[in-house]
Formats: sequence, C-alpha cells, structure tokens
Amino acid sequence: MARKLIVVGCVIVALSFGCILVLYLSAEGAPVSLTIASPDKTYRVELQEHTDTYKHWAPILQRVRLDSRQFNYVRFRAFKDQRVLAADKPLWDDSSDDSRFFESYNYQWVDRSILRFGLRRTSAEPPRDEITVFNDSSQPVDELRLESRDIFLILDLQPNHALKLAAYPQSWLSWLGCEGRFASGQNIPFHGANFSLHDNDNTHVAQHYCVAITDAGVTIQNSNVEGNWDENGTRMTVAKGTCDVATLKSRH
Repeated sequence: MARKLIVVGCVIVALSFGCILVLYLSAEGAPVSLTIASPDKTYRVELQEHTDTYKHWAPILQRVRLDSRQFNYVRFRAFKDQRVLAADKPLWDDSSDDSRFFESYNYQWVDRSILRFGLRRTSAEPPRDEITVFNDSSQPVDELRLESRDIFLILDLQPNHALKLAAYPQSWLSWLGCEGRFASGQNIPFHGANFSLHDNDNTHVAQHYCVAITDAGVTIQNSNVEGNWDENGTRMTVAKGTCDVATLKSRH
C-alpha cells in the first residue's frame, strides 16, 4: 500500500511539474514578426525573430530558467515596391542570450530609405557622432547594414550618392562594421574597423566617420584619428580620411 502511495505521489509531482513547465514556456512569449513600411510606403522591411532550441537539456535548461528556447537572432527581408532588395539576411544576433531584440531596440525611419535601430535608453542622449556613407562604386547598393552602437539599414543607395547619419556616440574604443549587396546580386563583404579615442562619455568629442562603398569592397575611416582592422590575424592601420561629401564626389 505504501509503495502504491509513493508511486501515485511521484506521478502527481511529475504531472504538476509538467503543467508548471508548460505554463512557464507559454508565458515566455513567441517569436516576433514585424513589418515596417517607410513613411511614403515605397520601402518595406519585414523582420523575423528566430529561436533555437537547446539540446541535451540546454545546460540545465538555461541554468534553471526552465526555458529551452533562445531568441538570439533576427533576419530581415526588404522591398522597394514589389522589387526584392534583400531576402532572408541577418540583421542582429546576441549569442550571450541576455536580451531579445524587440525588447532592446527602438526603430525609426530617419529618411525614406534609411531605417535606424537604436538601443532603448531612459537618459537623455548626448550629441551624436556623424557617419558619412558614400556609394563610390559603379552600381546601386540594394541594401547595406551598418553597425555602430546603432544599427542602420540603408536601402537603394545610388552610385555617386552620399548621405549623413547621426549615430549614438561611442567613447574610448569605437567600432563600425558593415556588409550588404549590390543591385547586381554581388555581395558587399563584411568589413569593420576600430578607432582608439581614449576618452569617456563626459569628455567625448563628436567623431566624423566615412564609409565608402567601392566595387572592391568597403573603406571605413575617421577624420580625427587613425584606426585599425585585422586581416588574417595581422593588424592593419587605417589612415585618417576625409568625410567631406564635395571632396568625395570630386573624384568622379
């Protein structure tokens, strides 16, 4: 009799645990899909949050959070009217699993074809850095993903066209990286650069960055300081560069 009571008790405990687990997982929220249209409705960006399910008990189900899902990357599609500018491209990932994209970032169209994703902040924002992006290639750029502290999605950038972006400032050691695709279908390989500013949030002086897209790839410079980037384990120096639009366009 005692054995039967023990078995029944174990079954009840298991069922109770299962019900609690189901309720917990359902409360964690489903993946998010979002469609964002430009103010004039010409451009459209579709975002999809993806989940991965941990295997082998998810290192003890995410350290006893009891959730085996990981919302750690977002992909996107982009359109100009009915023309596809980007199909299933990565926008963001966070392997630390500390946050979800749609809980951390706000979005805003800063131009009819430029979408900015900025981290949610409660304090007043300091003066911003300036990033000049110039299409110095012979063909249109369908989409360009530019990452600083903010993430910019630039669509339909025509040859010999420049634009200016106001980005949340980065102090001490700043980073810019970008990749994308030409209208021909040719990829713009990822490229990034670091810049040692040796300041802090209180002493930060607004920086001016220049991102030039060429047929051969991307050049990222700062008008104030040298930078560096790694190539096959070798550190390469990036010279200071002009971010003056008139000077850039005069080369054509």
